Amino acid sequence: MPILVLLLISVAAGFLIGLAFDRLAPAEGATAAAAEAVEHAVESSALRTWWRARTDPAVATGLALSAAVAVIIAGGFVIGALAYLIRGNAALADIDSSAAQWGNDHATELSTRVITWITDLGDWPIVPLVAIPILIYELRRRPNLSVLFFLVLVYAGDKLITKYHHQGYQKPIFYPVNAPSGVPLTRAWPLEKGAKNETTDHPHQKSAWWCHGDVIAEGTKLKNSKKGIAGTDFWSEGKASGKIVATKVEVKKKDKNHIVVVTTTAWMSADDEKILDETYVVQLHQLDGAWLIVCESDLSAPTYNIIFDDTKEGSFGVRMNDQIASDKKGKSKGKIENAEGKIGETNCWGRPSAWCDYSGPISGKTYGIALFDDPKNPGSPTPFHVRDFGLLTHIGIHDWTLKQDQSQSLRHRLLFHNGDAKSAKLDERYREFTEGK
Repeated sequence: MPILVLLLISVAAGFLIGLAFDRLAPAEGATAAAAEAVEHAVESSALRTWWRARTDPAVATGLALSAAVAVIIAGGFVIGALAYLIRGNAALADIDSSAAQWGNDHATELSTRVITWITDLGDWPIVPLVAIPILIYELRRRPNLSVLFFLVLVYAGDKLITKYHHQGYQKPIFYPVNAPSGVPLTRAWPLEKGAKNETTDHPHQKSAWWCHGDVIAEGTKLKNSKKGIAGTDFWSEGKASGKIVATKVEVKKKDKNHIVVVTTTAWMSADDEKILDETYVVQLHQLDGAWLIVCESDLSAPTYNIIFDDTKEGSFGVRMNDQIASDKKGKSKGKIENAEGKIGETNCWGRPSAWCDYSGPISGKTYGIALFDDPKNPGSPTPFHVRDFGLLTHIGIHDWTLKQDQSQSLRHRLLFHNGDAKSAKLDERYREFTEGK
């Protein structure tokens, strides 16, 4: 059996051992009893402190996993060393050959079948396929945030809440966006394809995003322009559209209930010229029955006066799960509702409001997403661009100018909740938001 195969099996076994130790970590009562027994048996205070730290269940879990990994590494070195010595030493090679001959002479049908099965197992892709999911499972069940391979992963316990992709697309996006129970609230297409009855319109509407559809750098003339757009279109995609490029990502805080990520971005025109600098702060808060993302954009104009022209294409957008979409044909029970109690696309589209909510049933239970305006945003309250096909957008900035060398902060709130607008207590949540809670 190849050395690499043995090592892969060791890796899989090590993760299984670590997982088993993690699952079977001693209960607090048992560890407390063990610690108390050692307290009486050990006279040294330093040793007692050392023992107490290592009988804590959380620490014991980490030690068990670390020990398993150490065994894996040591096993790999031992296997490699033995193979090297056997190949380079005639006497050891004879011993190895004699041992193999003894095994052959004493083999039974059952032992031969078992060893053949293990050998065949090492030739299949099943070994890494077992090890990798275990590793992913262990990473997912940890309540933290990691920045890996240009991707920020946000977790709540063992449930994925969202991923903030700051590279790979023409603008940063949140995908997936899940309810507290883990149910996906936004459309998967075109990020993932093949879902049953999926819609395939508007490929630029990727889950959840922030941008503006017509940004004019005053005094410039674009070579790559779009019909009907005076400046650069950051809403749609393509050669004549702008890009929001992340140049730096930092995790400022991470604990079980609150995570803060700060992204530095550059808004690049359709001609690939930087026209805006931005510091984008994303905060994730765990609430009772909901998760809250507070997004604060600090925009500055380093070179030109920047006009955010009047357009419905912006600024904070969400494309809802197709099951929630409140289509006009009555095939869905999705509901659009704003802070004034108006319901439906006709009553909510283009109307200024403090917030707007899109909710509906998924697999028999109701979930929703609410977008909140901030009273300090320019022109607040501003209209919402909502559609029966599943689009929820807050037109947070329009017909507004940012002067050269000046800056402006804009804030939005995205609430993932169970139930509809009423059961999610959106009026109360909005008051908390505006009061800075």
